[in-house]
Amino acid sequence: MWMRWIVWIVYVNSPLNFSTIDGGNASTDFNAIAKATSRKNQYMRMGVWLIIAGSLLQLISNFIPECR
Repeated sequence: MWMRWIVWIVYVNSPLNFSTIDGGNASTDFNAIAKATSRKNQYMRMGVWLIIAGSLLQLISNFIPECR
């Protein structure tokens, strides 16, 4: 269940969902855009690493003998 949330975090923060800059308008705050882009990249990077870690844990769990 938690993997769905992580995949959603990666999807929302992916470059495909970035809005375009408004054509060089004089009121554009490029520092704010750079900060938001940096934050989105960090979230996406964290999400990808969590997906990889979760997949590896699921793979490892296939080889652990069941205790009964």
